[in-house]
Amino acid sequence: MDVLKRTIAALLIPFALAFPTVPVQATCSGTWEVVDDGAFSVWLQDIAVADPSHAWSVGYRLDADQNEKQRLLAWNGSAWVNQTPPIPDYTSMLMTVWAVAADDVWVAGRYQHETTYESALLAFHWDGVTWSGVPMPAAEAPRGSALWASGPNDVWLAGTEYLGTRYGGMILHYDGAAWNRVDVPNPAGQERWLWGIHGSAADDVWAVGSTHDLATHSTRPVALHWDGVDWSRVRSDRLGSTESTSFKDVFALDADHAWAVGHKRNGSRFLMQEWNGTHWRNAPLADVEGYGSLEGVSAASSAEIYVVGQAASDPIVLRGNGSSWSPEPLPTGGLSLDSIATIGDSSWAVGRTDAHRSFAVTHCA
Repeated sequence: MDVLKRTIAALLIPFALAFPTVPVQATCSGTWEVVDDGAFSVWLQDIAVADPSHAWSVGYRLDADQNEKQRLLAWNGSAWVNQTPPIPDYTSMLMTVWAVAADDVWVAGRYQHETTYESALLAFHWDGVTWSGVPMPAAEAPRGSALWASGPNDVWLAGTEYLGTRYGGMILHYDGAAWNRVDVPNPAGQERWLWGIHGSAADDVWAVGSTHDLATHSTRPVALHWDGVDWSRVRSDRLGSTESTSFKDVFALDADHAWAVGHKRNGSRFLMQEWNGTHWRNAPLADVEGYGSLEGVSAASSAEIYVVGQAASDPIVLRGNGSSWSPEPLPTGGLSLDSIATIGDSSWAVGRTDAHRSFAVTHCA
């Protein structure tokens, strides 16, 4: 434990962003363009965009011993810069990033000591000059999966932790001073994993994932809603008694428009549902049904929605207008896309190549 405490203390030392760059120009041609095709040895998990000159992406790489090592990339308007925070002797993975502004960015994940196997949540904050480690509440075998914020004093982190006999959903909140736990529904006899979180306002936040019934061994998607006071479960359309399903991400445009995506049949079929202000219902995906998983969703408006994922062994981007969906043409080179962010008329998506290297594309409408 002493080793872990010393390393946690080291995380509180700020570190500056000054690294080699890989120059790649992002164009605005109306089509999806590659801005990173394997330049970094990293599987990119998430992306956040503050403005056209400031974006961040996080993920992990495997070292020579197959240990996970965190990776953080930043876009400065014309090039990616590469940063690996100094956390020696630890297996670490950054899972999620959220940009409140160009000088207010959060990243989070997990790390584990390679000899004691003690694990803890990992979080850093960017103030426009340096990254600083931030203390997080203790948790057993935690996984911080998704960040979202309505402002600098209202930041959420959703994930999973071990509850002693089973895994359960975990949600933390940052109030401008410290991270604190928030009560989450974790029914007895069930395990729960939370993979995505997003909101349209401080009192309209969704967290999504899956619930596994320990008696029937069935796995179904779960959607939790924050109304400004409590988190509660909101039922969604049923998908059949034999389906093994999970939501992986959610995007809330406003109180009457939200989309949750994931997979069903053990990851072999697309899953998408939409919130209409009263209930979750299955989205019309008849024209793009395929084998694979949908991993990320973002929207510029209710008529311009983007979903990313993997179809068989290729990345996929679906574009929807609220009533129909169609696949977008993509450059070759990627294996999967795992996250998407939209700002103004631009969208950015990240994932990996089949060689487990970075893959990023951008689109300007």
